[in-house]
Amino acid sequence: MISVIIPVYNRPAMIAAALHSVLEQSLKPDEILVVDDGSTDETAARVDAFSPRVRRIHQTNQGVAAARNHGLREAAGDLIVFLDSDDLLASDALAILSEALADDPICDLVYGCMVLFRDEETTGVEGTGTPVFLPGTFLCRSRVFQQLGGLNLQLGAGEWIDWYSRAQAAGVVMKPVMDVILHRRIHPGNMTRQRASSAPHYANMLALHLKRRRAQAGLGE
Repeated sequence: MISVIIPVYNRPAMIAAALHSVLEQSLKPDEILVVDDGSTDETAARVDAFSPRVRRIHQTNQGVAAARNHGLREAAGDLIVFLDSDDLLASDALAILSEALADDPICDLVYGCMVLFRDEETTGVEGTGTPVFLPGTFLCRSRVFQQLGGLNLQLGAGEWIDWYSRAQAAGVVMKPVMDVILHRRIHPGNMTRQRASSAPHYANMLALHLKRRRAQAGLGE
């Protein structure tokens, strides 16, 4: 059973496209959960227009990491996919990821490639060329989140890199695929473009990562 979790905050102009990209998958998900992080505009109404195929979950504004963790707690699926509300899944994304995971029973996480696009363009303008670990590029067994927990709410940025580091340290078996899974939208509101304010948070995330690496190597603090 596949659960797709989409956090959203004040993105009425983009959320419908994200939902269409999930609903039109060649392999349909079993549930789609949109966690509304306290939107103050018509975002909730745009999501509710997709009911009952999409379930909206409301929370007070706590940030995207808290919204993703909320979605994890609500999800019924044994397979988890995350998608940002401004991005799009490739049409065969769920089929490709599910097949790759099924082909390797010891694997718990598969992830693929992405291409970037801008609002005025209809095709990818550039791609990673190699698989990357981002919301929207991976499918993971829910038991991994049960084992490791969700995202670190103490980090204001870099939560995914931190979770990936924790998964590596725990020995989670991961497998890349070379297919394009995600179409990542480039626009002025991208959180990852706000790099100056995020720098201290990334520094904290890196310190946690290095601490894990030292512990693995038996070097202590």
